Amino acid sequence: LLPVGLLALGAVRSVVMEPAGGTRPDGVIAAIRRRNLERRGAPLAAAGSPLGNAVGALGRGVTRTGRSVARAAARVRRSVGKR
Repeated sequence: LLPVGLLALGAVRSVVMEPAGGTRPDGVIAAIRRRNLERRGAPLAAAGSPLGNAVGALGRGVTRTGRSVARAAARVRRSVGKR
């Protein structure tokens, strides 16, 4: 009976009380990045615009794709050169 009561109390508590915010609401990785920026003396970057973030992500994707194509072409050249 005691374990069932504790489970019920935990369920009611989680529904009634809102979850407490942790010491790092943005997550550990964000906290580490902020600390590193502060140590370097760089100003903390404000949240960028959604359009700017999308353009940056697109640019990174194009760069990765270009590198992948270049690697594949190099492999083909090496395999053809060996024959």
